[in-house]
Amino acid sequence: MTRLSLLERESVYAHLLRRNEVASAVESILRALGPSLEVLDISLSEHIGKFLLNPISLPHLVDLTTRCCDFLVRPEDAPLLEPTHSLRYLHIVDSTRHWVCMENFLTKNGISHFAPSLTHLRLSQLDQEAAFIRQLEYALDPSRDPLHGIIPPTIERLLLKPGVERNYRCACGRCDHCDEMDGYDELLKDARELRDKDRRVVLLKADSTRPAKGSDLQEWLDGGAFNWDASDLDLKVGRY
Repeated sequence: MTRLSLLERESVYAHLLRRNEVASAVESILRALGPSLEVLDISLSEHIGKFLLNPISLPHLVDLTTRCCDFLVRPEDAPLLEPTHSLRYLHIVDSTRHWVCMENFLTKNGISHFAPSLTHLRLSQLDQEAAFIRQLEYALDPSRDPLHGIIPPTIERLLLKPGVERNYRCACGRCDHCDEMDGYDELLKDARELRDKDRRVVLLKADSTRPAKGSDLQEWLDGGAFNWDASDLDLKVGRY
């Protein structure tokens, strides 16, 4: 077992204390605004999210965007957000910089619990394995085994936007870059296949470069995550 020096222990404690303080501040703000809040765009690291322990009520929330962290769902515990029947629009932004497990949103403590009347779901900057798309397919079909995932049957539209395009295949076929590119290609193929099977699914083009700082605000000013037109669509044919 590695022993930490006194200075290292003090540093770890200071970081934990700081995260707890930030989490307490976030919780206080959400509880204060909760009774009237209708639109929320929140970005927290997984380190802060772990310190949010008590479920929060946002009874009038209609539109929610969560970035970088799946803090809303905790597979082994009740979700952070209490069941919110007013919630219609949910935008989940994946991230390569923070640990995000999209699968958690499909569990019994996920979307179906805290957003039982959801009509529009968008998953952006997807950086998951292709198997996640197959889980989505199961979750969209109420006749399938719910153990494979659950999405409320009220869903009218599911928007998928893959992560930034991968353009660095080296052609050796054996390195990490090639493996990552192969995984990205499989994700796209499965996403296109799901779009072709389910009319509720819309596949958006991946960004060619990483979105610029401040683009989130511009997206909101332009009408939000669910405002798109034909020029935004990935129209390539699926696997079949």
